[in-house]
Amino acid sequence: MSKMVMSGLKTMAAGAKAGADLSARTAQATKLRADIVLLQRSVASAKKEFGPHVYDAMVSGNQSEIDRLFADVKAKVQGLEAQIEAKRQAVADLKVPASARGSGGDDDVTPPPPGPAPEAADVPAGWKKTTTAEGREYYYHEATGETSWTVPTAKD
Repeated sequence: MSKMVMSGLKTMAAGAKAGADLSARTAQATKLRADIVLLQRSVASAKKEFGPHVYDAMVSGNQSEIDRLFADVKAKVQGLEAQIEAKRQAVADLKVPASARGSGGDDDVTPPPPGPAPEAADVPAGWKKTTTAEGREYYYHEATGETSWTVPTAKD
């Protein structure tokens, strides 16, 4: 096969990997967002359930029970909020394509072969400039996961 055909096949494979990566990241982010909603509901529920229990302890004047109930609910809420924050960070991390994260695995999408040097420094909306582990600059589109060695044009 000619070098041109091989190059075209590699570009197609890279595009397919980028699409698969985007789909996987989107599915993971959707699940994480659903988990966050469930955790937020658990926080609200824990706070709501606290009221009747602490009321009874307050009516009876049992300060040690009030303190215990509060400590229990506070610990539960803080644990849930920590889980929420971890999932939010995971969602934020998924916005970066595998190729830009540089995990080094075989499944990473490698940037396309180099093209001519960029002439303009302006990057269109949605595109971010980053560097490979080797220090080479390239561009990736946050929504599509597409990568480019050259500065993308606004139509890209």
